[in-house]
Amino acid sequence: AVPIKWALPGAERQDSVFNGLQEIDSGAALVAVHDSARPLVTPEDALKCFLDAAEVGAAVLGAPCKPTIKEVDGDLNVVKTLKRSVLWEV
Repeated sequence: AVPIKWALPGAERQDSVFNGLQEIDSGAALVAVHDSARPLVTPEDALKCFLDAAEVGAAVLGAPCKPTIKEVDGDLNVVKTLKRSVLWEV
C-alpha cells in the first residue's frame, strides 16, 4: 500500500501546494499533488501520470483547452485569439 498524506488548503493554489510539500517524508520517491479544481481525475490518468513521473522525474496531467482564450494589452483591448490547438489546461 502507498501511504497517503493530506495537507490543509491555502488561500491560493500555490499555498495549498506549499502546505502539501511540507508533509513529504524525507525518503519519498514520488510526490503527487491533486487539487479540487479537477475532482474527476480517473485512476488510469493518475497512474499514467505517476508512471511518467517515475520515468522522467516529473509529470503533469492536463486536458486540451476548450474555452476561447484572448490575449489583451494593458488597456484590455483584444490583441489576438490564442490557438486552442496548442493550449492545455493543467
